[in-house]
Amino acid sequence: MKILHIGPVKNNNFLSNSMNDDEIANGIGPDGPSRSILGLIDGLTKLAVEVGLLSTKNFNYKSKSLPKKVTFLKPFTGKKYNIFTKPKHWIDQIETQFGTPDIVNFHDVYDLFSINLAKEIKKKGWKYFVTPRGGLREFAQKRDRPKKII
Repeated sequence: MKILHIGPVKNNNFLSNSMNDDEIANGIGPDGPSRSILGLIDGLTKLAVEVGLLSTKNFNYKSKSLPKKVTFLKPFTGKKYNIFTKPKHWIDQIETQFGTPDIVNFHDVYDLFSINLAKEIKKKGWKYFVTPRGGLREFAQKRDRPKKII
């Protein structure tokens, strides 16, 4: 089984000052998705699942605290993904760096890159699902309203 995770993971050891550690650990703060997704992929590797991660945030690929036995897909357009890059190029990168996944798990609802990539993945016939990670909660809906309206 090969699972590819695509989401807003950052591992620069920056913790939000606006929320306490309990809130962040429960996935409420801006660092919650990073911690929960990295924890999830670490757990999956312990179950002998082949796991890949494509982060949609700036990501330190040289960190020594990353889970082991995970294929971290590196963006080919710089430190951060480029929403203007055609999703077909990302499909090529995924197949080159990770292979063809059995399942793709998107961890963001309103990310334009993820939406465009999901359309291309659907064309390829790959199976995928979305785990919103709190993005549909009431307080999350009130943040970044213009982005959500678009």
